[in-house]
Amino acid sequence: MLPADGWTVHAWLPAPGALTPEEDGPWLAVGDPAAGVDGFRRTHQQARQAASVALAVPPARRARLTSAADAGLVALLRADPDALRVWVRAVLGDLATDDEPHARLRETVRVWLAHQGSHTAAAAELLLHRNTVQYRVRRAEAARGRPLSERRLDVEVALQACHLLGSAVLGGAPDRR
Repeated sequence: MLPADGWTVHAWLPAPGALTPEEDGPWLAVGDPAAGVDGFRRTHQQARQAASVALAVPPARRARLTSAADAGLVALLRADPDALRVWVRAVLGDLATDDEPHARLRETVRVWLAHQGSHTAAAAELLLHRNTVQYRVRRAEAARGRPLSERRLDVEVALQACHLLGSAVLGGAPDRR
């Protein structure tokens, strides 16, 4: 364990089970478990990348635990926040609007894509009716202005960036010109 500053502690802990942070406990950023000195370095680098993603979110919205697996590509894309914001908008179109209706659509599509386009599985995870998922997916495609299958990997990464970073990568109201 090594204090980094007045607010941060770097620690390498054997964690064979899943971490479950307490609701009012500290914020944690973790890397993937690895062995040896090289493993320590890799895990520490991943944890720092996960922390950069977590710290980009306002404290009220910040997850208590951000893992390297959750942060993934978003941590690498955070190197240039302005470019990331422009890219997210280019990929998602008006689906990247920073408001509650679009947030619901983004979350529905993110989960739907994670379930390989299964409306039933997404509905079960989101505690929605299957038809609601179908409706939201259609609305999301309309907001995006093209099918969600077009540049699907980009769509998934952009949605993950929105999920993790929220307003930091989202735009204002859609342009109605």
